[in-house]
Amino acid sequence: MKFLYAIFLAIVVSPSLTVCQTRDDESNWFKLVKDRDDYYSRFDFTRYSADDVLKAARIYKQIEETTSADEWEGLYSTQVAIGEAELRWRASKGFVFHHVYHTLSSLQYGAVLAEASAVRLISPNARQVKSPLFRDRLIKVKFGKKHYLVPQSRLRDFAERAAGREITDFLEEWHFWQRIDEYDLTVEGLPSYPEEYAHLIVSPIKTKILRVGHRRVVPSKSTTDTVNYDDIYVSVALADGYNKGIKAGMDFFVPELGEWIEVRKVTRFRSSGRIRRDFDLEGREQCWDSDKGSGQPFTCKKVVKGLAVVTKPPDGF
Repeated sequence: MKFLYAIFLAIVVSPSLTVCQTRDDESNWFKLVKDRDDYYSRFDFTRYSADDVLKAARIYKQIEETTSADEWEGLYSTQVAIGEAELRWRASKGFVFHHVYHTLSSLQYGAVLAEASAVRLISPNARQVKSPLFRDRLIKVKFGKKHYLVPQSRLRDFAERAAGREITDFLEEWHFWQRIDEYDLTVEGLPSYPEEYAHLIVSPIKTKILRVGHRRVVPSKSTTDTVNYDDIYVSVALADGYNKGIKAGMDFFVPELGEWIEVRKVTRFRSSGRIRRDFDLEGREQCWDSDKGSGQPFTCKKVVKGLAVVTKPPDGF
């Protein structure tokens, strides 16, 4: 503790830092806890105090020096629109959360109350924190081999996302914590909830292609004599609509094709959408393996009626 405090004094309380100064450009959070100098994690003392930094750093170091007591303790993250968000916790030591964007823009720390099926983060400045990621009981959820901590108030939203039913934006902030070392693992089936919340789990929507419409090429201003950047859209009609819970904006995976359908219009018993393709460097039609025509390209197959389609979680879930 004395050693850490001495380091903190050397880094933060320098002659160049006056009492009225609120931002310290000479020292930073990553330099203090990770021994990695990072200007964009510099301190902003309008958001927390120097004492907060010291207390958080002490917990951070204690967590680093101990091993996880079970499969749930560890390093987690949540997607934010901008910046980097990270949560470390041990039931015996506490938790530290940081968000870095140009500065150490947010710093939370405190104790952890661990239960068999949930975790609660207890912060000394809890009144200032509005996000359910801190205020709610965090329910332990397994999805395949992945571990998630989901606010109790967002369990239904998580279930919708896990079934591919949630309409999401690429930059949308997550409403759950996910272990960082499990990003590359794939998920299958349905998530596993504690028994008292199992009724919130929903299944993916399954339907089929009822009709294949026209193939439309949308010109791009970026197209040149050597590279064709035009988009190709193949319209399709699906055999179900609101009756199955389909909504405009949903994405359906076509296993036989390895492609995705973006739903554009929905009626009571029918829906319609499109598959995005484009051209490779040789001018041949090429397909993509991720939603909305992104990801990795591959050789296309013919779209025919009767093919099964299903909602599934977005890539990286």
